[in-house]
Amino acid sequence: MPDLIDVTMRFEALAKKHARQHPRVRKALSKLQESIEGIYMGKLPDKRTFENVTWDMDDDFEDPEELSEAFDAFTETCTDACQAFLRDKVSASFVAHLRTHWADRTCPICRANDWLVSDCIFELREYHGGKMVLGGDSRLTAVVPVVCERCGHTHLFSAPRAKMTKAHTSWPKLP
Repeated sequence: MPDLIDVTMRFEALAKKHARQHPRVRKALSKLQESIEGIYMGKLPDKRTFENVTWDMDDDFEDPEELSEAFDAFTETCTDACQAFLRDKVSASFVAHLRTHWADRTCPICRANDWLVSDCIFELREYHGGKMVLGGDSRLTAVVPVVCERCGHTHLFSAPRAKMTKAHTSWPKLP
């Protein structure tokens, strides 16, 4: 998080410098003040809230160029830090789930026991004759891949069953 603090300090200093002459910079900076103070205290702002707040601020920080560049660096670094935090949280939660529920971790192909766990959740979409359908009656399954480090065999684990997402589809049970 040191990079985020450095980038935040640079942006805040430039914004305060230009806020004296530009009321729109002063107003936009006041909206970001809570997030900035949280960053200094080691807290990341909520990603969605932060993106919603900063989305419309590009115009407020467009002049001078040094302020625009500092704002872009601030928003990009903060977004990257939030995403990294979420990936780490997802990975730790999922690994704990695997340790609890996956008894025999021997690869069925090469008999190795070295697995790589993805730090992302992926989507499997229902097949519609080769056409991509978004929304409507199309079903989607959230999965986390776990890959054998030796041979590449891949297991797909249900993200909803690991309590990483909510299930949007109910499937019938085998009798």
